[in-house]
Amino acid sequence: METIQNLRTVTFSNSLYAQFMNDVNTTIQEYTPETLRITKRYDIFKAALAAYDKVYKLQRKNNLTAELLELDKRRDEGFRCLYAHFEADLHSLDPERRKQAQYVINRLDSYDDPLRAGRRDESATLDDMGKALKEAPLADYVSNLGQTDNLNLMIEANDDYKELSLSRTKSKKDQVKNATRDARLALDEAYRDIVAAVNSQVTYRSLVDEESSGSGEPSLPEVQSASEEGDPLTEFIKVINKLIEEYKTTDAQSGSEDKPEDGEEGEGEEPETPEEGGEETEEPDDRPVVQ
Repeated sequence: METIQNLRTVTFSNSLYAQFMNDVNTTIQEYTPETLRITKRYDIFKAALAAYDKVYKLQRKNNLTAELLELDKRRDEGFRCLYAHFEADLHSLDPERRKQAQYVINRLDSYDDPLRAGRRDESATLDDMGKALKEAPLADYVSNLGQTDNLNLMIEANDDYKELSLSRTKSKKDQVKNATRDARLALDEAYRDIVAAVNSQVTYRSLVDEESSGSGEPSLPEVQSASEEGDPLTEFIKVINKLIEEYKTTDAQSGSEDKPEDGEEGEGEEPETPEEGGEETEEPDDRPVVQ
């Protein structure tokens, strides 16, 4: 008889992990813990799931994340616009204009490519770049080339990003380090106990004679025959295995090429990618394994 498959969730983002466990919970409620003979294990699982949801809400990205993404795109576009205009002036017929444009380009190139850096590094780079282009003699060159307005727009977008990023950091002050990881460990254990309780019933069915299961002996559990049509335990196992199959596929197809967010450089996720109210991309190596 089919049993519940093993599932390794170490690569699951917190959002995907939460969704899987909530789907498992919904399925258990549909078939009922009493029918599945897992009421004691389910009470522990339900409490662990509630605890995980509580701490995960603190780690989720709040509504500032989408705004930060838009501001990051706006300052990126501001830098590209500014650089492209100076680059165009390198081909001007006016030699003085070409000379001034080259001075500005040389300064911009000294920062390498700020758009390939992490968002916090980009904030610092664009901040320093803006200050440099506001000082003589570069400020005069920028003005002569007609790019003062574009420079101000880039600086404004970067300042707006830094301000909102700080607000987002303050909103996370109540997060407890490793709280989500610890909650996942507890929920993993509760889930494994559910799986063990269900699979043990399957094992029992395969070891005893069918007629002995209803003998009335108090020491043996009365387990519904596996061959009976519409057996809820069998149907439950099929649903859970289908969930596992689909979530494995989803996890394998997931991924993000976004630049690291503030506070995420060197932490290793996903992230999460990132949706508001969804995945927190503060998901370093705090993702345990469900066997």
